[in-house]
Amino acid sequence: MDFVELITNHAWAVYGIAILLPFVQEDAAVIGAASAAATGHGDAAGLFAATLFGLVLSDAWKYWAGRFAHAHPGTAKLASDPRVIAARERVVNRLGVALMIARFVPGTRIPLYVACGLFKAPFPRFFITIIFSGALYLAIAFIVFATLGAALGERVRTALPVALVVVILGVLAAQWIARSLRRRAP
Repeated sequence: MDFVELITNHAWAVYGIAILLPFVQEDAAVIGAASAAATGHGDAAGLFAATLFGLVLSDAWKYWAGRFAHAHPGTAKLASDPRVIAARERVVNRLGVALMIARFVPGTRIPLYVACGLFKAPFPRFFITIIFSGALYLAIAFIVFATLGAALGERVRTALPVALVVVILGVLAAQWIARSLRRRAP
C-alpha cells in the first residue's frame, strides 16, 4: 500500500496530517486541506476544522515560545532595548491588524507570533485573532479550490494534486531564495 492509498483509505490519516502539517509548513497545510476537500479525499467541514485546529495550536505554540524565551537573561536584556520597546508598542497597539497581515504574508508569521509572546501581547486578543484570521485564510483557500474543482470537473482529480505540488514547491523555493538573499545582503 503506497502513501496516497493509505491517506485515501484512512480518513484518520488525512485529518491527522491536517492537524500536524501546520507545525511544518502552514501554507502547505491550508493548500493541502483545500485540495483534499476539492478532490473528495475528505469531508470539507472536517478538513476545515482539523486544519484550523492545527493552525491555532501551531500559532499558539509560537506565541508561548516567545513568552517563555523572556525568562532567558539575554532575551530579557534584548526586550529592554528602546528599539524593541518601540516595536512592542507598535505591534501591541495594532495587534489585530499586524496578525491579519502576517496571516496572509508568507515569512512573517513565525517572527511576529514569537515576537507577540516576547512582547507579552495579551494572549486572549492574540488567540481570538489567530482563530479568526486562520478561519478566513482557510475559507478563502477552500472557496478557491472548490471553485476550481467545479470549473474543471472530473479533470480536477488529476490536475489539482499536481498544481498543489507545484504551488508548495514554489512557496518553499521562494522562501529558500529569500533567505539566501538575506544572508548575502551586507
